[in-house]
Amino acid sequence: MEKINEKIKAFFRGKVFRRIIGYVIVALVVFASGYVVSNRIHKKAEEDKPEIVDTRVLKSELIESSELTTAKLNLTCMSDFKDTGVVILNKSDFTMVYDVTVRAGIDMQKVDIPEDKIDYINKVIYVSIPSATIQSSNVDPATIKYFDEHFALFNVNEKEDANKAQALAQEDAIQKAVDSGILEMADNQSAALIKGILSSVIPDGYTIEIAKA
Repeated sequence: MEKINEKIKAFFRGKVFRRIIGYVIVALVVFASGYVVSNRIHKKAEEDKPEIVDTRVLKSELIESSELTTAKLNLTCMSDFKDTGVVILNKSDFTMVYDVTVRAGIDMQKVDIPEDKIDYINKVIYVSIPSATIQSSNVDPATIKYFDEHFALFNVNEKEDANKAQALAQEDAIQKAVDSGILEMADNQSAALIKGILSSVIPDGYTIEIAKA
């Protein structure tokens, strides 16, 4: 038994044992280094992986309002009506002066954010918006004044006549607003406002490009 113990002690004191220990240490260092490198590569891959843009979140920010008013014009209009088929107090030709507010904007339900158009490399989100349309034309009844063909002021007392005159004024005001460039103004403002609405929910580093539908 003593001889066996002496051989074991000699083995642990010998070069062979020290060499084995050295190999084990080297193996552990290599393993540890490989583990660290592997972790770094995996972490770097995760950092480089593009962040997925959830278009549902973006759209939910836009559909809170079915319509977005982006331009408003307050106009004082003078409209001439000649032989329109609407006779007011037996006057087929007359002039109206009135104040009107015309609003233009876009239908938010028609705004689209196609997932297949998102540029993850350059971090660009493309948003497609419809052209602006007239949303409303509101004539202030208290401001309407009627003049006959000789430009003499007269009053409209019958409710039916007044309603017909106001409807004509609204139609004419819309055309005047369109001629004044309200739709172009609304288009430009729509793009700016949509960018502003989405700026708080898009991932960091992304930009928004607006395109007409």
